[in-house]
Amino acid sequence: MSSRADRERRHPSDGELLLQSAGDLPKARATTIANHLETCPACTSRLASLKSAVGEFAKARRSALDRDVPPPAPARARLTDSIADASEARTGLVRAVEAGLAAAAAVAFILVATNGLSEGSGDGGRPDRTVEIAAFTPSPDLTPGLTNSSSRSELCAPDADLSTTPVLRSVALQIFRAHGIDDPEPFEYELDHLVPPELGGLTAVGNLWPQPYAGSRWNARAKDALEDRLVRLMCEGQVPLATAQAEIARNWVAAYKKHFGASEPLIEHAAFLKDEPWR
Repeated sequence: MSSRADRERRHPSDGELLLQSAGDLPKARATTIANHLETCPACTSRLASLKSAVGEFAKARRSALDRDVPPPAPARARLTDSIADASEARTGLVRAVEAGLAAAAAVAFILVATNGLSEGSGDGGRPDRTVEIAAFTPSPDLTPGLTNSSSRSELCAPDADLSTTPVLRSVALQIFRAHGIDDPEPFEYELDHLVPPELGGLTAVGNLWPQPYAGSRWNARAKDALEDRLVRLMCEGQVPLATAQAEIARNWVAAYKKHFGASEPLIEHAAFLKDEPWR
């Protein structure tokens, strides 16, 4: 097990640096990285470069959107001017929206730019998503997905107790090793319930797997967003509980595409926060 001093000496990932600057890391980890940045010029310089790259990305994205949107009618033009004035004044609402979009764009940009997602597949230079997606979905042999006998009414009750039994660290490390990860880095993974407890998923070896936060847009944050959507649809009666359980257990990526109507994870889900990371 790594000591606290070892963790503070370890260089944070690009994703962690950007989440740190956006204020989206857990307090303990944020303190560790802040202490590290005070004594590590290399990471301080890397953070500055990442912020600059994200700024250029956002600028290019805004330019592209401006080209695609037709000129507004007079009334819409006045509304646009009002929004621009509010942005200049940095009102609380605009600050909140900008912060959320900045965090999402930052993480999305880093995932795309630093993890090899633009490698060609021989199909007009488009990336091969088959191998990428397979690496971010669990093996059915190791993690088939296990559920309890809870009903929809029980799971969606206002006073429903959805707390889970903590996983022993020895058991968690056993799960990591079964998936080929001998020394999991803190905050790089989520020990994820394939079928979430909110959908009746069990806290058991057959329903737990280590899902990384980086390396693909099909990561733990995208799946957390899907879980949130499926729970809402199930409780609203739009999707039967058994169907939601089967879809997320069988192929959560396909379920995401179906329920969000998107072929790729939405940019607003790049910074989606729901479950605690491995630490």
